[in-house]
Amino acid sequence: DEYRNEIQRLIDMKLSFILKISLNDFIRFTDLSGGMEVFIPSPVDARGPDGELWLMPSGAVTLDGDKVRLYMTYCLEDETESDVQERRQNMVVALLSAIKRCKTYMFRKDNIDDFTSCFWSEVDKEGLTELLRMISEVDCERLTLLDVTGQNRNVDGKLLLFPFRNGDFIKEVVKRTTSSIVSESGVSNTRSYVLEIQNGTRVQGLAKNTSILLQGAGFEVLNVSNAPNNDYEKTTIIDHIGNRDAAKSIGDFIRCTNIIEEEVSESSDETPNVDFTLILGRDFDSRYVHGQTSSGDNAPGSSQ
Repeated sequence: DEYRNEIQRLIDMKLSFILKISLNDFIRFTDLSGGMEVFIPSPVDARGPDGELWLMPSGAVTLDGDKVRLYMTYCLEDETESDVQERRQNMVVALLSAIKRCKTYMFRKDNIDDFTSCFWSEVDKEGLTELLRMISEVDCERLTLLDVTGQNRNVDGKLLLFPFRNGDFIKEVVKRTTSSIVSESGVSNTRSYVLEIQNGTRVQGLAKNTSILLQGAGFEVLNVSNAPNNDYEKTTIIDHIGNRDAAKSIGDFIRCTNIIEEEVSESSDETPNVDFTLILGRDFDSRYVHGQTSSGDNAPGSSQ
């Protein structure tokens, strides 16, 4: 209950139910589903504190139950807490992918009890089965992993993570994600837009930090770079594809109204590499744009 209440507070949303799986049941589900598919960038060959041997292959691999236990629990000396958490996030995605992959035999009458018994939830058996059916339709390729960033502080002998901006960013990301799952017309939003971010200020690292911000919110950032100059007064969004609604969605997230549509010649065969270019100006404080009320005209080579 304490954990649930904290999550509800962080995302500013009431949780109707929770789905829980223990490590042992996770391993059992792994073997029932035929293994978990993950990508391991480099092989692991080390020993644990009690002398146990840690061996993991590299590349795109399918792990059985025993290897999944090792993957989720080992921690090398040169690894950070973030590295460990990333592995566990990847394994959650692998779990969702496994549910999708094995749904054809998972939901057979003679199999479903074995699979549902790996989970605990407040919903009844019929509801749990229906929930797993819905999860099996999730497009796992489009999932965005988000780290909760902040500052570690020692409180009463415990190391606690205090999210930046009191967790407001987490709330915004959750609200934006849930509202974008289905559009106003009731049609699923399947288009993923690609951005480039340019730093038009003298603030070092602003474009890179902003890319992390936008990627965490579900936007795809192709590259970051410096703008043609570093004295942009206003932050500008350049729309290369003529989609005002999508550009406004980006602008709403950082409170930027200075949106400019690029003029593209009908005879041109060139296709832009990105859908939108975001040029950061001095009115951007690394989270929000301040003082904009209407579109501007300080983007080179473009017109409104």
